[in-house]
Amino acid sequence: ENSYFEGEINSTASAAGLIGSIILAGPTVSNSYSRATMNVSGTAYGFIGGNSGTITNCFWDSDVSGITTGSAAGEYEALDNIEMIDSSIFSGAGWSSDIWYLNNGSIPKLKKY
Repeated sequence: ENSYFEGEINSTASAAGLIGSIILAGPTVSNSYSRATMNVSGTAYGFIGGNSGTITNCFWDSDVSGITTGSAAGEYEALDNIEMIDSSIFSGAGWSSDIWYLNNGSIPKLKKY
């Protein structure tokens, strides 16, 4: 919950922007995003490779990753660069401004406690 990854993923196999796969029922991932450049020889997934858990209100930057397909509405969705800096998308998805800096024109960042 409330996590993100920004960086580069290099793999000679399949890989995903934030989570490779959740193979057990039960884990929950919410309010998270990935902005990963994907250099992958196998199948590349924008956010998650496989899922048996519960995912809600998560996103990946399709312009950065080059991956535009694979969204599951309300669970994990592709956003372009312009959408990634639209704070209303994240606040509309229930992301808390007590936890995240949600400034229009900026990528969301976690606040330090």
